[in-house]
Amino acid sequence: MDTKEEQRKVTLDHMIDEKFGEIYFLAKEEFEMENNSLEEQKLYDLLNKFRDNLKQRCKAHFASSTHTGDMNEFYKSYSADE
Repeated sequence: MDTKEEQRKVTLDHMIDEKFGEIYFLAKEEFEMENNSLEEQKLYDLLNKFRDNLKQRCKAHFASSTHTGDMNEFYKSYSADE
């Protein structure tokens, strides 16, 4: 049987994916992006990079025995300019 912590990991992972999709489609609509355009690909890449970075941060958080960490390291590892 899954522990409460394992359930939290799965729930968080699913929520990150769900919100990624919501933000992607809202932004695409708001900025009136054409399908299969360079602008749409840049949006997808940017959000995907953030999602992957966030998932790595969550994985590291749950892997630590104390669940502590420096959020500044998360922010330093993510740059919207790249």
